Amino acid sequence: MQLIPFLERLPALSSSLPASICFSTTGEYSSIVFGVLLEKIKKNIILPVESLDFEQCSTADILSKLEISFLGTQVVYCLRNLPAVSTKDGKRILQYLQNYQGPHCIVYWLSTDSVPALASGYAVALPETLTKQQFLTLLSLEYPDAARKSAVLLAAVFGKSSTLSLENAYILMRYVPVVGTQQPAFIATWLDALMVPEKSLFTLSGHLFAKDAQAFFEHWAQLKDEYPDTFWVTFWSEQVWRAAQVVHFMQRKELVEAKKIAFRLPFSFMQRDWRKTTSQQLRRAHDFLYTIDYNLKNGGDAGVLDVFFTQFLL
Repeated sequence: MQLIPFLERLPALSSSLPASICFSTTGEYSSIVFGVLLEKIKKNIILPVESLDFEQCSTADILSKLEISFLGTQVVYCLRNLPAVSTKDGKRILQYLQNYQGPHCIVYWLSTDSVPALASGYAVALPETLTKQQFLTLLSLEYPDAARKSAVLLAAVFGKSSTLSLENAYILMRYVPVVGTQQPAFIATWLDALMVPEKSLFTLSGHLFAKDAQAFFEHWAQLKDEYPDTFWVTFWSEQVWRAAQVVHFMQRKELVEAKKIAFRLPFSFMQRDWRKTTSQQLRRAHDFLYTIDYNLKNGGDAGVLDVFFTQFLL
């Protein structure tokens, strides 16, 4: 099921509780999108909502809660930090979730290449981007009046790009109802600060760590001139340093520590791409970036960054 038909059906869920709601995407996990969708579910399903975190609770304890209902009471369980599907434990848990039929309702996010088939419930395919018409449809479900009065703002947004990421769409929707007649001032003052470019930094680093040279260099060509050379050296130094620590902890199976240091890394790196490199390679890359930084501060050529990327992707 696609997102908009699911949202249109949401009001009916209170009378017909699904066993599962899986939000599926081929892209990165977005706490903003998941948070918005969870709030919509809370408003339409008048039941207690609890979070179950696979990093804070044992798998056995979580599955036990999902199986037992006290005096027939139903709960909406939001499942967080599911193990990577590529792991043995992750595959077992995913199979369990796909076959889940109650007594409660489980809600979770899955980054996967294909929409899962559920025994009972909704597998909702989340689009990575929205066209202007899709955004208007989404907006009209929330704020019908605002959708008709936002022509100037929407022209500015979609004048920059023909599509808008789902995350940016939900960020923008928070402001549309209150901007009103101040759309030109809002556009001039806040729009660029609020809207993260489609060719985002973390998509870029995700391609690098995935060793996808073609996708990386295509995004790099679009993005490299938007920031100064000193920014790029600092950005890549932090990314590579954090990645080295994550690989170190993951190899030692210290998942909690790896998760802590993975802040600001692309989600795909924690899920799978940490296996495509070694902590030694990453430390050498960090040393190379230190040399680049020194050379730049002494009149060196920023073109050496391309040498760094080429060596890393080999």
